[in-house]
Amino acid sequence: MRRFYRKVPKKSSTNANSANKRNEMLQQFSGQNENLGGSNNQSNMSGSTENDQKLSSSVQHIMDAQEGNPENQKESQNNGQPITDQQNRQIQSNTQNNQNQPLVSFSQTNNQHVQLQPDNPQGNQNREGGQANQADQTNQAVQINQDNQFNQNNQANQNNQSNQPNQANQLNQGNGQGNQPNQANQSNQGDGQGSQSNQNNQAQDMQNSQSQQPNHQKPMPNTDQNVSAQISVPIYKKLEDNIEYIKKILGNPYDLVVRELRLELFEDDPTPDQQTSTNTQLFVDEKNEQTVSKIQCSILYISGLANSKIVDDNILRTLQEKARDKQFKENPLEQINQEVIAITNTKKINTFQQVIDALLCGSSIFMIEGEKMALEMGTAGAEKRSLEESQSETVIRGSRISFIEDIDTNISLLRRELKDPNLRIESYEVGRRSNQRVAVCYVEGITNPDILDEVKRRLKTIDIDFVPDSGIVEQWIEDSPLSPFPQVLDSERPDRVSYNLMQGKVVIFLDGSPFAIVTPITVGDAFLTVEDFSQRWIVASSMRLLRFFSVLIALFLPGLYVALTSFHPGMLPTQLILAITAAREGVPFPALIEVLLMAVTFEILQEAGIRLPKPIGQTVGIVGGVVIGDVAVSAGIVGPALVIITSLTAMSSFTIPNYSTSISFRILRFIFVIAASILGLYGIILVFIMLCIHVVNLKSMGIPYSAPIAPYFLDSLNNLVIRTPITTLKRRPPYLEPLDLQKVNSGGQRQ
Repeated sequence: MRRFYRKVPKKSSTNANSANKRNEMLQQFSGQNENLGGSNNQSNMSGSTENDQKLSSSVQHIMDAQEGNPENQKESQNNGQPITDQQNRQIQSNTQNNQNQPLVSFSQTNNQHVQLQPDNPQGNQNREGGQANQADQTNQAVQINQDNQFNQNNQANQNNQSNQPNQANQLNQGNGQGNQPNQANQSNQGDGQGSQSNQNNQAQDMQNSQSQQPNHQKPMPNTDQNVSAQISVPIYKKLEDNIEYIKKILGNPYDLVVRELRLELFEDDPTPDQQTSTNTQLFVDEKNEQTVSKIQCSILYISGLANSKIVDDNILRTLQEKARDKQFKENPLEQINQEVIAITNTKKINTFQQVIDALLCGSSIFMIEGEKMALEMGTAGAEKRSLEESQSETVIRGSRISFIEDIDTNISLLRRELKDPNLRIESYEVGRRSNQRVAVCYVEGITNPDILDEVKRRLKTIDIDFVPDSGIVEQWIEDSPLSPFPQVLDSERPDRVSYNLMQGKVVIFLDGSPFAIVTPITVGDAFLTVEDFSQRWIVASSMRLLRFFSVLIALFLPGLYVALTSFHPGMLPTQLILAITAAREGVPFPALIEVLLMAVTFEILQEAGIRLPKPIGQTVGIVGGVVIGDVAVSAGIVGPALVIITSLTAMSSFTIPNYSTSISFRILRFIFVIAASILGLYGIILVFIMLCIHVVNLKSMGIPYSAPIAPYFLDSLNNLVIRTPITTLKRRPPYLEPLDLQKVNSGGQRQ
């Protein structure tokens, strides 16, 4: 799309330069007049004085346009004549020749300069074209005045020789903005028909000039312009224009509610705007010797986003009840805000950007005729999901509540869980079009400021139209996008988020997502649950050991089966290898194809069980797994031992508390299987070494992902694989470098 710019004219440095340019133009025009012929000079002697004056004024006008005088440019725009097609082509050619001049973003929306977005070419166009660029006006004035001066002298000479009315008509039609109707009359004196035709041309030129003048009184800009450029203008005084403007920006939505009211304003002397306004009715109170004006006002909100009950009870009812007794005087908006509106969250706004943002967030807007300010009232109350138990992080002993899609509700749940006055919540906006809220939560005095600054820096780099889920933020701020391991932790449990905040980490909430993002993390955080601290240390340590052992089974068992049956059968006991060989007798596929076939089949069943409705999905997962496994063994496609290995591998992967980490290990399982089919146990060892190197080099917000093992922190090992008693967990993780390292005391025991 075409972007509109204003070329900056070069200003003359001294008055001498401008005088020299003026003399050069005078000599040029005078030389053109001398070349017209000697016979015509005698007939033109009577009008030479007037032509010289007009020539001088035209040259001065051209000089003012080139020097960038805004008053003369404005006068040239307002008094311009209709532009012909030939002159339009000349203007376009002049514009193309001046592409090397410096460009400045420019828009004439309501005669105001607004900031346009350079990255959005679709919105920076002005279709009507009634308000032209200043550079085009300057080039137009120069070219047209030159043509007019030449045409005036030429046509005047011809008309003096033979007074034909058609030549007078050609004179009026050929002149552009710089041509004046009286010039044709001067050249056609003494000819009745020519003068009459010139008078008709004058009337036609006046009508065309009035139609070509830009209408600067329209408050509404073009609807094809960029919305971000339109809504950056301030609020108008006229209420009707404000409502029309808001409707055009929002596309005249059906759910935009506009409630109109009238207020009585008592004033000693009404303002001129109120006297001339059509929405203000003036009356005289003879008793109090005051002027009573009925001013139009409106309440705007979007149905579904705002709570209509709050609007009716706290705004409309209070206005209607208290307006009967109140005598609104000067500054009625401030008086209504302080004395009438029964809403705690109110704010004055003065731009359409703030009005649109408030409406889309569920707030209501109160506008008064003649006021350039509006009142934003917090009436947000959209429907939201009720609080339920977590579906992805179920526990036996712990909280039964989880986050929802509303960010305000999630923050309130966090504050209810963590009643610390040092809890800080900072709000940002992401999404160029969605404008979604992002909240950064941390505990001041514990969180390392360097980690906090890094999180804020990465959040500010998010540049995307729409953020549907917190996973987009997670992928944007992570250190290594190509790594299979998640570098942030997602959770929908308030108790787990509160625990990580007290460890010195940062939590990110996104409006519209029920999952909170915890950063930075280590590889061991994905295997921990809040329930580990609800149980005694022996039980909690046993559960952790079981989880780590299950991860090893899910990662290595299919690869070990392929390596031992294909490359190293002698490493197995004789009876076991004979049983496996007898079961695989008649299977047409090698061990690699068997494992991949069963693994892919199980992944398909698991994905189908997730996407289907809950009752049907559970049935498909159970019945499908049993039936397919039994039929595959009966048909001789796979061996019975492989069905057991596949089932054990799938169940082991489900023991990982974090779903993102579980998927990562399921993907790595296929890599180990392929490596085992090529090099046997050596392939498994090589892939494992490469995986360890990758984990050691991985970071999360600059923190080593493999901590507290590499680098080694002895104080943090008591809460990794084995969870020691609570009284021994005295310090926060040292690799996070928290400001307050001490966490608990001796637990009431004697020192």
